[in-house]
Amino acid sequence: MNHVRRRLVEFLFQSFKLLSALSAQENVEVVMNMAGIPSKQATARAQDLLASMGLSGRAKHKPAELSGGEKQRVALARALANEPALILAEEPTANLDSQRGREVMTLLRTIAKEQGRTVVIVGHDARIREVADHVLWMIDRVIAEVLPVEKERVIRRLQQQGEIVGMVGDGVNDAPALAAADIGIAIGSGSDVAKETGRIILIKDDIRDVVTSIRLSRATMRKIKQTLFWALAYNSAAIPIAAVGLLNPIIAAAAMALSSLSVIVNSALLKGARLSDAGVVRTVEEPERKEGKVTLTKDPVCGMEVDQKKAAGQYRHDGKTCSFCSTKCHLRFKENPKAYVNGGSRGS
Repeated sequence: MNHVRRRLVEFLFQSFKLLSALSAQENVEVVMNMAGIPSKQATARAQDLLASMGLSGRAKHKPAELSGGEKQRVALARALANEPALILAEEPTANLDSQRGREVMTLLRTIAKEQGRTVVIVGHDARIREVADHVLWMIDRVIAEVLPVEKERVIRRLQQQGEIVGMVGDGVNDAPALAAADIGIAIGSGSDVAKETGRIILIKDDIRDVVTSIRLSRATMRKIKQTLFWALAYNSAAIPIAAVGLLNPIIAAAAMALSSLSVIVNSALLKGARLSDAGVVRTVEEPERKEGKVTLTKDPVCGMEVDQKKAAGQYRHDGKTCSFCSTKCHLRFKENPKAYVNGGSRGS
């Protein structure tokens, strides 16, 4: 299933998802290496794809040396590497300025029209209407392209209408809205201002964790109510009996201890709450990982998680077997193992 997904579907994310230790060209090559494409063929195709994105002169640069628009074009080249039939783009212009965002939208439309690929864009950018053949509105209200102050006003207006408002943001311009909302949720990879303003920070940078945080909050409130109920029940039953002298002090002390113990045990059960079942999309690998069918380890060169059974290569160093996502990472490690282990700097 994972092999079929790689060959038929690719993704484009607002956060680019590039590997910081690899160059632009290597970021494109790595997905082809993982698909079993020979190294020379992968290199040639990566160069052609970057050239088509206008990045021939930037192929050897790492993500930190590229602008936001260049990073997204590298990510788009990577998405095209295995010639997928479908590209799913999630907020592809969210981290780009107006001009760069328009360039990416134009590229996506060109790919759809000239290469015959299906491109699905999910987002709130009004420019989607300019390039899309079909637009599907999934919600009943859209507020887009507003200034930071206007975002805050919108939230205040909704609150005046009796709504409880949650705001998810990652930029400096989201800070006023995060502060005004009943609950502000900041993305972990966002600006420091957003993280300082938000009451919840999504450490994993996964937007699906918004659902998890809501479920955790509800589960916590249930535990609080249960704790209050049992505390009141114990005291309501025991105090009148003790007042008329029918409760032995030793039994009363034991009852108080049991009351405290029940509160602690009930609160500890929160660890077993189901926070990621129906309604939260899981990756194909997650069920297999839970059943112990997949043994994952980190590629010491690029940091990607690798299934040991499907690794592109392995190398034994200092009594430890290292697994690699691609032949290129394998070769780079063999050239200088010390650069990637024993506290060495990854990617140096």
